[in-house]
Amino acid sequence: MSIQSGFRTSQPHLSLSGAPDQIAVTDGQVATTLKTLWSGRWLIASTTVLALGLGQLWLSEFATPLYRATTSVLLEPQDESLTDPDRVPDRARPIDDTIRRTEVEILRGRALLGTVVDDLALTADPEFNASLRAPGFGARLRALLPGQASTRPTPDQQREAAISMLSENVTIRNLAPSLVFELSAVTETPQKSALIADRLAQNYISQQIALKRHESDNAIRWLGQRLTDLQHQIETSNAELSRLSGSAATETARTVVQTRRLQKLEDDLATARLALSESQRRLKALPATAAPDARATREAQVAIDAATLRNLERQYGEIDTGLRSETETATRQKLLEQQSETDLLVYGHFLTRLKDTIAREGRQMADSRVLSAAVEPGAPYLPRPPLVLSLSAMLGAALGLMILLLRQTFRQTIRSAHELEEFTGQKVIGQLPRLPGGKGRSSIDFLHDYPDSPAAEALRGLRTNIVLEQLLLGQKVIAITSANPQEGKTTVSLGLARQMASLGKRVLVIEGDLRRRVFKEYLGVAAAQDMIGALTGSLSLAEAVHTDPRSGMDVLFGTKTHGNPADIFASEAFSRLLAEARDSYDYVIIDTPPVLCVPDTRIILQGCDRALFLVNWNITTRVQVRDGLAALHSSGRKLGGLILNRIDPRSTKEFYYTAYYSTETGRPSQRPL
Repeated sequence: MSIQSGFRTSQPHLSLSGAPDQIAVTDGQVATTLKTLWSGRWLIASTTVLALGLGQLWLSEFATPLYRATTSVLLEPQDESLTDPDRVPDRARPIDDTIRRTEVEILRGRALLGTVVDDLALTADPEFNASLRAPGFGARLRALLPGQASTRPTPDQQREAAISMLSENVTIRNLAPSLVFELSAVTETPQKSALIADRLAQNYISQQIALKRHESDNAIRWLGQRLTDLQHQIETSNAELSRLSGSAATETARTVVQTRRLQKLEDDLATARLALSESQRRLKALPATAAPDARATREAQVAIDAATLRNLERQYGEIDTGLRSETETATRQKLLEQQSETDLLVYGHFLTRLKDTIAREGRQMADSRVLSAAVEPGAPYLPRPPLVLSLSAMLGAALGLMILLLRQTFRQTIRSAHELEEFTGQKVIGQLPRLPGGKGRSSIDFLHDYPDSPAAEALRGLRTNIVLEQLLLGQKVIAITSANPQEGKTTVSLGLARQMASLGKRVLVIEGDLRRRVFKEYLGVAAAQDMIGALTGSLSLAEAVHTDPRSGMDVLFGTKTHGNPADIFASEAFSRLLAEARDSYDYVIIDTPPVLCVPDTRIILQGCDRALFLVNWNITTRVQVRDGLAALHSSGRKLGGLILNRIDPRSTKEFYYTAYYSTETGRPSQRPL
């Protein structure tokens, strides 16, 4: 079993009838979160104000104002084909997203931006040429490194760098679904922004006109070359026709004669073939017994007919070949005449196109026009002070909230009685605010001078709890201790004793911290008897104590010793002293040393009825509380309760009602808490 669980006692729990447990847990978590946020409100406010201050400082000292100017351009495509001048221009042809994106990329192109850089000499502007600016800290640091000597860029490199910088400062946007394009330029001066936006639009339009003129020049060159080729072809055809036309009449007459001869030869050929056929038939029909002279005669006739047929066929072939040549010549002449007519038509068509192209070259129109020129902006585009300050405030609040949550997450101190009871399982019987009078005598004087203050009321509440338990349990001797030094044990011991004495009780306060001995300083006593006389028996307890004139309580001051104080408290003499005090007083309060520092407290507790454990608000850690309670538990004495001391009233609502009520007594406190 852990020490923490060993100290946990059963606590009564309140619940609403019929209310689910989950709702109660959720409400508790929400309340805790809101309380945490409320407790850190000054931290969040401080970080917010700091962030606002830094944002304003950045705006006024470090931020470079940037100005934005915009030119609007309307795309109006012209459908004027150079290869077809007879077409009617169609200005309403549909434009798809591809054309829009293409125009945007053309406007963003480095070629067009390069013309703006050259026209406006942006390479001589430090905003677009980093080599003209004063070197920054990083550049100077790199220049000190070996082998990192800076070299001035070439003019071409400076131009490319200026184009890249201009590309970053120029924004092209199409107002879809329209054909309007916005060309925006952002620079450090309003005049420069307007000048760049307008020049970009002008160069874009000029580029379109130059492109059309280039196309027109190419078309003129192409048409001129075609006309030259056609003219040469027509001249060649005409020369050939002239040559063929010179012998056309003679060839025509000869063709008629040869045609007639060819027809007569065709008849002669038919007759010769019949005669040869008949001679051959007769030769074959001659009997074998015929006389030799008769056979020879018929054979001779066959030979004569065959020779006649061959002669006629030769003549026919010669005449036919001549006729064919004359026919081909006539056909060629006809084809040349047709080709010449076609070339003349094409020549006339191209000549018309050339004249139209030349006439149109001087009145080329761009496909775009400027709708509205850029206007010099009157206020910076960036930074925007309201936006910067709003973001600064949001970041500051977020930073404060993050710090608060981290601090809350990793915090190990105690900030409320509920938290202390949850952690230890022990009952908190008193919550005391931080005294405005400081430490030492001033704090005791404050409690006496301002009895209606919230601090005095809190001590009376602690006194009431102790008195009620004393009536029930009969406990007289009370030890007040803590885990660490400087947690307010002495102030609480003396203040509580005075409050008990104000009830008419006989109260003795014993200074149990012999190592510090600050009671005389707190009470303003220069010299008095101390504990040593009562321990040695040289003085009675009544003679050894000092009576406080303000409250009537008795005080037994600690004695200076060269030995171990623990031996004094473990002696029989101290036991007899406590026994005598128990018989003589209604309450005996012992201010003991810190339980984690020395063993004195655990020895003193052997003669006490109960122990009160002080926890310094937001100072004492959970580990220290746990170890201190473990040390008290090892002494075998019952823990009478916990006291949460030195609470900041501004960070909790625990004392709001007490402070309000203390002003209703007819004697309001004279000093604010």
